[in-house]
Amino acid sequence: MKMRGAGRTKILQRLLDWPSWLRRAFWSAALFALVMAILPKPPQLPGSPSDKIQHIAAFVVLAALAAAAYPRTSLMRIAVWLSLFGALIEFLQALPMLHRDSDARDWIADTLAAALVLLLVRLWRRRARRTIAASDRHASDAASAIGGAELSESPAAESAIRS
Repeated sequence: MKMRGAGRTKILQRLLDWPSWLRRAFWSAALFALVMAILPKPPQLPGSPSDKIQHIAAFVVLAALAAAAYPRTSLMRIAVWLSLFGALIEFLQALPMLHRDSDARDWIADTLAAALVLLLVRLWRRRARRTIAASDRHASDAASAIGGAELSESPAAESAIRS
């Protein structure tokens, strides 16, 4: 069955939908982190970083992706869910059949890494909102200074704006 132009456009729009790509990236990274955490003998990474560094790196990436993929979700909720995910990993690593070592300090590292990234995201969002608000105020002040409300109602002002 051949797809018509509108159908192809819808699929292309869906594929290029930024939040959906970020959500896929987040869930792919979460699945990758889980699999790597429960493999009995995970592959060695270049430079052989310590277990804590690997946990921190994974949760820094997960927190950044989650904040970007779910911008309307509270950052506190994201932090709680990522902390629970870290706890789940440690619980699974405690299972004898996996031949892994569970360590509460890994869960603490996961939680702190995610919390730090989410705090930085919060500060960045706050600054962005203030910058936008200041820009809007500046534009509003500039319009008021030249009599924006009165100018926009006069025909002469409209022709001046168009040219």
